[in-house]
Amino acid sequence: MNERLENRDAAGRRTAILADFRAAFGSEAGQRVLAILRASTNHGKPSFLPAANGQPYDPIAAAIRDGRKSVVAEILEYLETPEDGGDEKGPGVKL
Repeated sequence: MNERLENRDAAGRRTAILADFRAAFGSEAGQRVLAILRASTNHGKPSFLPAANGQPYDPIAAAIRDGRKSVVAEILEYLETPEDGGDEKGPGVKL
């Protein structure tokens, strides 16, 4: 019985967190912020680019770019996660 209560409580927290993401990024202002984040991190483009302008390849800079993009990717995954929990596409909500 306790396990059922814990699962129900976790499901409630998950629903609340998903609602928070949708409230934060679902508004017109939130969509503008998300667009800025996507553009500033070059979301959807490779992080590990070959050296340019005669500069040596910098794997640390590439890792930093990749890390920044991962935050945007996680936000987008939360926004794509179905609220009902069925056929989940997004990340598991970390509680």
